[in-house]
This record gives sequence, C-alpha cells and structure tokens, in this order.
Amino acid sequence: MDGSWVFRRCCSVAILALAALAIVPAAAPAKGTVAGLDKSFGNDGRAAVRFAFAGSRPEYGTPASWDNSNVEVIAAPGGSSLVAGKQQIARFLPDGKLDTSFGASGRLTATTLEGLAFEMESVTIDSEGRLLVFGTGEDLGVTKRLGSTEPLGGVSVHPSYVVVARYTASGALDPSFGGGDGVARSDLGFHPTAPVVGGGPAPSLARSVGGGVDGQDRPLAFAVGQELGASKYSGAVLYPTPVSLARFSASGDYESGFGGSGRVALRQEWRLRVTPAPSGSLLISGAISANEEAKAYTQITKLSSEGAVETGFGTAGSQVVASSGDSVLDPKGRLLLLQAPREVGHQQVLRLLANGQLDKSFGKGGRVGLKLPHDADASSLAVDTKGRVLVAGGKGRQLLVGRLLATGSRDRRFGDEGWLQTGMGKQTRLVGASEVLPFPGTVPSAALDASGRLVVADPGRSPKLPDGGVFLARYELGG
Repeated sequence: MDGSWVFRRCCSVAILALAALAIVPAAAPAKGTVAGLDKSFGNDGRAAVRFAFAGSRPEYGTPASWDNSNVEVIAAPGGSSLVAGKQQIARFLPDGKLDTSFGASGRLTATTLEGLAFEMESVTIDSEGRLLVFGTGEDLGVTKRLGSTEPLGGVSVHPSYVVVARYTASGALDPSFGGGDGVARSDLGFHPTAPVVGGGPAPSLARSVGGGVDGQDRPLAFAVGQELGASKYSGAVLYPTPVSLARFSASGDYESGFGGSGRVALRQEWRLRVTPAPSGSLLISGAISANEEAKAYTQITKLSSEGAVETGFGTAGSQVVASSGDSVLDPKGRLLLLQAPREVGHQQVLRLLANGQLDKSFGKGGRVGLKLPHDADASSLAVDTKGRVLVAGGKGRQLLVGRLLATGSRDRRFGDEGWLQTGMGKQTRLVGASEVLPFPGTVPSAALDASGRLVVADPGRSPKLPDGGVFLARYELGG
C-alpha cells in the first residue's frame, strides 16, 4: 500500500518509544518454502513501537480512512520504513530500530501549522525522500453556527482549510516549499470564511483531505467538502460537495493550468487515492454510492498530467467496479485492486489494463479469488519487480501474508500453500482487518522496502503496550 491515507485528530501529543516485546519464537519455514521472517529486523524479524491512540474529532458525516486504530507503513529510501498514524510518524532503520536522526529521536508530530489546529490525514514520500503531509487546519478562533440554538439542533463549525507540509528527509520542515516555512495553505475552492447569511456562496469546508505526488514530485491534494445549508428539522445540515483535486507548485500555490482552472472536480465521494501512472497520467480511485441499489462501488478515473480526463480509459475516462479497498500499480502499469468480500473469507484481486479494461490474462477474466484461510481477511497489496502480488491481512491474533504469481495463480512455494502466518505474542491483540462490508479493512498495512522486503504493520495492544502500539514484521520473499 502506498502512502495516502486519512485519519482523525489526536487530542493529545502521542509519545512514541520502542517497547520490549514478548514474542513467540518464529517457526522455521516449512519444507519447500522460499520466504520467511527476516531475522535481521528487530527481534527475530519483528518489532514494536508505542503509539498512543487517544482522542478523536467529532463526526461530520464524511468517512475518514485513518482513525484511532489505523496506521500506514510507507517505504523510505535506504531500506528504512515509516509508520504513520494519528498525528505521529516514526521512522525505522533497516535493522528495526528507531532512526534517531529523524525528527525528534525518531519521531515526528504535528498539531499546529500555519497557526491552525492541524489534523494530519495523509502521508507520502517523493522521489527525493522528502515527506509530504496533507491534512486539515481549523481556525479555532472563529466559530460559525447555523440553525437552532438547542443542544441537539443546528451546527457549529470552525473554518477549515487544506494544509500541505513538506519535510526534509531528516524530518524538518522544508523551507524550499510554501512561503519559506515548508507549509502551504489553501481553501481548494471551498468557502470557509463565507458568511452564514447574506448573499454569495454558502460556507463550505474541507473535511477529509488526502494527497500524493505526481511523476515530477509535484504535490497533489484533494478534499471532500461540505456545504452548510438549512434544514426544516434541525435548522441546519451539512451537504456533501464534489471532491476537489489540485496540484501545487514549489511555491505552495496550486497551479492554475491544472484542470484548466487549477482544480478538478471528481465524482468520487470518499476513500480516494491518487496513483501516478508511468505515462505521467494520474489514476484517481474512490468510492461512489448507488443509492437506488443500496450498494457502494469504486470508480477509477484517468487524468492526463494536466488534469484532463483521458476518454480512452474505461468508458469515457472512468471504470466502475464493485467496491474495493487497497490498490497498487504493477511494473507494467496495470492497476491491481483488492475487492471487498462477497462473504467472509472470499475476497478478490482485480487487475486492469492501462485502458481500464479487465486484464483477461490475470486469473479468470481479470479476477482472482484469494481463498483465504478460515476467519482471515485481506487488507493491503504490494507488487514486486516480477509482477507478483503480495497480499497482507489478519487472521485472529496473527499477521497473514500471501503471494500470487503474475498470472494470478497462488504461489504454493510461498509459506504453507501460498500463505505465511506470524504471531506477535500470545497476549497481543491485533486490530487486523477489522472493518466490515462493503469494504475490506485498512490494516494491516504493507509495503515493499528498497531492498524488496515486505514490511507489515498492524496496531494492537499487549501487556507491554497496554495503551496501544504498532507491531511490525519484515519478510524475506525469496526468489
């Protein structure tokens, strides 16, 4: 999984520290396998870091993809790995220890930027190893109220902006970005300061924010918006607005030439992801709803490098599939999607060609049923240089990793009939793929590091980490 994800504000500054972890000795790989835990990482292939999962932002009706129990692992240059969660990022060295040269003793937190109460919602790394952090910034000094003054009536909100911060590889704000402080702030076309009453546009706020970088390391930020309006019942309501996508220049302004006006409106409603394609184009995936069927779907839209819809992709530039979770490009530019299970334990992986059509050379008609072990769920995808698909998930209190060949066939030489299971301690409770239909879970998260090793991270609790921590395992994948 790449690093663009959304999560709620931590109300207190989290303290991260390496914690001793009582773990079950790793079982020797079964006969005939070609992969297993990388014993050079942490303690016998596993490590843990303390994360304080506390506090949350009130719900505004817009789903967030990072919450109190969600983290993301991101590959960093030199074989290092980043783990990002609520308001906190930690960087691990290749040996599994915290990298004390990063941020403050291996940790980076951000709660205030540009004088705004900042909520970190998405993290990614560009080709130079710089860290891009996307989120919302609220002006707590201003309160807008619309509707009834009764305790359960009306709406009180603070003006909310899109904030993009760029950090150097050492974890310091990059002065070459934004106004010299490494931070850019934009309304992204919304109207956070519009008056509640009177003429002009209604107040609208950026809520769930995410982003990525294109092939030239230019930051791309998107936001789900909400517009304040009147309701005959409570006196006020928050209406969803089209998602806005913009590309930022090095100065921190969004580029006016992108999309013709500097911004592109998208039909997708939540769980958005921006994936740069080898051609310089952009693949935008996200959930859309079909109310008449009471179902959710994922729509993938292909944009040119300048934000124009590429009509040769799918149907008029878009492809719609049954709801999916994680997605990743393979070395040939084909998009792989992890599809939600039709029933517990039955998930699929889809592969789309560059034109948006299902790749009939993958599995059966472009689809592969994972045939997961009993009571297991998959949540994350990665692809190696040979086009083999790594699938990460959870099974009870264990991490689960599987591998498919580039044809979609299960790699039976990998682990036990294509699956590896890793325990993190008898009393360790992992969150695992905890979400329910219509989407797969978002954790565990997985990424291939610079040396082609798979790093898997899952939040959880143990006697050593009673307030919550992140548990990591790294795997050698073999030939």
